[in-house]
Amino acid sequence: MKCFQSLQDLANTLEAEAAAGTPCPTDWPCRAVDFRILSRIAGGLEHPIDHFDTLLPDSWDAVPDETRTRIPGNPRRNHMRLRAQIVRAIAYHRPELDPWATLAVLAELDCGHHARAENASHAIRRIRSLAAECGLGTPYDITKAWIADQLRDVAEDKETQERWYFARFVDLTTNPLARRLDLLRSDLVMPPTRLQAAAAVEFPDWLEKIAEDEPGYFRSSAELVWRVIIRADLAPRGSIEDILGLLEAGHLLYHTIKPLTSVKQSTWTTYIKRLRTAFLRRVPDPSQYSRRLQHADTDRRKTPAPRTRLSDRNRAQYRLFLDVIAGLDLPEDPDQLLTPKTWPRVAAGMTELGKLRGLSGRSIPAYIDYVNSVLRANATVDVPRRLPRWEAESCTPER
Repeated sequence: MKCFQSLQDLANTLEAEAAAGTPCPTDWPCRAVDFRILSRIAGGLEHPIDHFDTLLPDSWDAVPDETRTRIPGNPRRNHMRLRAQIVRAIAYHRPELDPWATLAVLAELDCGHHARAENASHAIRRIRSLAAECGLGTPYDITKAWIADQLRDVAEDKETQERWYFARFVDLTTNPLARRLDLLRSDLVMPPTRLQAAAAVEFPDWLEKIAEDEPGYFRSSAELVWRVIIRADLAPRGSIEDILGLLEAGHLLYHTIKPLTSVKQSTWTTYIKRLRTAFLRRVPDPSQYSRRLQHADTDRRKTPAPRTRLSDRNRAQYRLFLDVIAGLDLPEDPDQLLTPKTWPRVAAGMTELGKLRGLSGRSIPAYIDYVNSVLRANATVDVPRRLPRWEAESCTPER
């Protein structure tokens, strides 16, 4: 990022970047026109960038009458638009002049969507106002303890909105430019909500140490499981061996702990597996706990419900076949039907009767193939692998 000294430097660089096909994120369509207007207002662009607030004050009431007459069109509206665009460009290229304005620009760029971008910059301005009331001058002065203090006494019906403001501010700690410029402390985090604080669980030392060593998602799993264990008074000593013993004995069945929690069974199963995997890596002899858990809560493979299978004679395909052979006066004997002479008659009869009953042209061959497979399975003599293709004949069975 270059350091610009004058407004002319800023205008030249923005123009060069746009001409090279890599416009600055804070560039805007009417930039060239606006800089000409600014040059007319200020008597040129060789003024230092840090004098911009003097050349074009933020408040319309502070703008001199002589400057107002130089602003074309609707002076008040063009003053507001011109200042907003120039300030964004200055904030992006000279963050040391106003770190708060730089954060507002970065928040807008992170959002992308126009409406959300305006909300994000408003959130930064809101935090800036609160910080000023507390005597904090720069964004780097804000600590996670200060954020927690600001949210502690917020009314319950306003907690969501206020937390949204601070969350947008904390999110900027991951912005690459904000980190490179060291605009914020890197340890900023959001404090827990009222509900989270009410449901907070204090881990014993051994479990806290495991939570620190495991990935972040382990803590949320352990909090829920430990809260249930404490409520049910299942492990008074609360050691790794106690918890593994509960799991092996099946005392943490979902249907048992369901009155103590509102999570779904799939969530509970996932949490139990995370804890068990982490605990087994920390016991002297994992083999004594390595057998399959005794309850289905930890097994994703579920035994499918038994399916009621219709007998071959009750299926629609076979019923159609029975009607055909009854009309053709043929016996229900696979050995006699699966012959090069007889099978074409049966197949032709099923085709014609199927059409009369409204079956599609794609379904009828499937019906015939199914009956053929059933008859082959019950035949007592060798049946030719391929029977002759049938031809539709005038052998339509009686309906």
